[in-house]
Amino acid sequence: MKDSDIVLNIVGLYEKMEEAYKDSFDRSERNTNYVLNQQWDKSQIAKLNRLSKAYLTYNILIPSLNTLTGNEQLSSRKIVFKSSNPKDDAMVDIMNQRYEMLCNDQDMKRLEMEAYVNAFIYNHGGHIEYEIKTDKYGDTELYFGSGDPFNIMYEPNSQKYDLSDCRYLIKYKWASLEEIEELYGKIEGAHEEDKNSIWRQITDFVSGTTMSKTAK
Repeated sequence: MKDSDIVLNIVGLYEKMEEAYKDSFDRSERNTNYVLNQQWDKSQIAKLNRLSKAYLTYNILIPSLNTLTGNEQLSSRKIVFKSSNPKDDAMVDIMNQRYEMLCNDQDMKRLEMEAYVNAFIYNHGGHIEYEIKTDKYGDTELYFGSGDPFNIMYEPNSQKYDLSDCRYLIKYKWASLEEIEELYGKIEGAHEEDKNSIWRQITDFVSGTTMSKTAK
């Protein structure tokens, strides 16, 4: 199969999943707005203003989320490795120390709570991502992060909570010029000295540096 055919298949799959996830994303966006005290949209506010009625904002979700988060933190358990053979105790101690160091370095408790809260807010759950990176010396490190629920789509037909029946998922984002060049090499004409380079404009827009100017 040609590279162009593979790209077309991926794009087609993305468009199919985007349509399947539309209602889920819309509902998740409404939930997010409620959490942020933005329960009323512009059309509703305009209607209430015409009727000379006040639009009240009373957030009952944040206290509920705080209660659930507190209960989860109190009942959470710490992962500990144990050896079945006394000869392995020294190695298991090293594993426990290394694991605890990794959790502290990557702030895993915060990531767990973010994923936990996101599972209540977003219709398609919360996520923790990890990436294995290798430096120039060949040493590997694990990096964890909180996945953006709006940028992750599972196979629409998957039903199981552990995703054991999910054959594929799509994770996407707007990549900056630097990220694109890191993967695919330098792009000719992308680093023109004048700031009218289309690549630079796109990168600045994605990073938010020209967002306000563009909105005007």
